[in-house]
Amino acid sequence: MHKLTRWSGLLLLVVAVSLPAFADKAKSLYNQGKDAEARQDYVQAYEDYRQAYNLKPNDLYYRTAFERLRFLAAATKVHQGQLLRQSAGAGGGEGSAASRAARSTGEDAAGGGRTG
Repeated sequence: MHKLTRWSGLLLLVVAVSLPAFADKAKSLYNQGKDAEARQDYVQAYEDYRQAYNLKPNDLYYRTAFERLRFLAAATKVHQGQLLRQSAGAGGGEGSAASRAARSTGEDAAGGGRTG
């Protein structure tokens, strides 16, 4: 009986010590997200806020930041994709030639094999 009490006390101590560590980690991630947002690095801020929210999903403070940055991070990703597409099209390299060949092949196949 005495050993059971000792083990349960040890388990309680470990749990009590680890809970603030999760809270500190979530707060640290939230602060990193705030810094990234201030630098207008919305994708990194979203990731930091998402990780903080995953650690403490019942905390509306973290959820609000996570939800708020979702649109900005998505818009940033779309803009990066548009820039990548423009640079590939303007480069005139293999990538754009392969893209044109794939498009023309797709159009020929879709057009019923017309030539001309």
